[in-house]
Amino acid sequence: MSNIFNRILLKLRLKQKLLLSYLLLILLPILYLQFYASGRVAGIIQEMVSFSFDQSFSQTHSFLAYKLNRITDVSDLIALDEVQMTRILTTNVADYKLQDQLQDGNKLVQFLSSFRDGTDVSKIRLYLPDGFLFANEGSSIFPLQDVLSTTWYAKLVTSRAKLMWVLLT
Repeated sequence: MSNIFNRILLKLRLKQKLLLSYLLLILLPILYLQFYASGRVAGIIQEMVSFSFDQSFSQTHSFLAYKLNRITDVSDLIALDEVQMTRILTTNVADYKLQDQLQDGNKLVQFLSSFRDGTDVSKIRLYLPDGFLFANEGSSIFPLQDVLSTTWYAKLVTSRAKLMWVLLT
C-alpha cells in the first residue's frame, strides 16, 4: 500500500505536491472542526430540548395542580357552608314548609351558581334525596335516585372517602 502511495507521489509534479500538501493541511483541520462543532451543536440542542421538556412538564404540573386545588377549594366551600348547605340539608323534610322549600331552593341554586366561573368550575351537581321539592331543579340540583345505580356512587359509598375524583364519560 505504501509502495503505491510512494509511486503516485513521485510521479506528481512539484506544483501538484504543494497543492496536495496545502489541501491536506487545510482539509484535515476543517474536517476536525466540523466533527467537533457538529458534536457540540448536537449536545447543545439535546440540552435545550431537555430543558424545554422539563419546563413544559413543570408548567403543566403547576397548571393541573392549580386547577385541582381550585376545584377542591370550591368543593370544600360548598360542603362546609353552614348558612346554606348545612341548614337546608339537615332540615327534616316532613317539617319543611312548601314556601320555605321554594325560597331555600332558589337560594341554594344561586349559591351553587356563584361558584361556576366557566373556566375552573363549569358544572356543579348536588344530589338530594327524595322529599325535597327542589331536588329535581335540573341545572345544579338533581335527585339522588339518578346516581344510586352508577359505579362511581358505589365506589364512593364503599370507599368512605371524603373526596374522590371520577372521570365521567
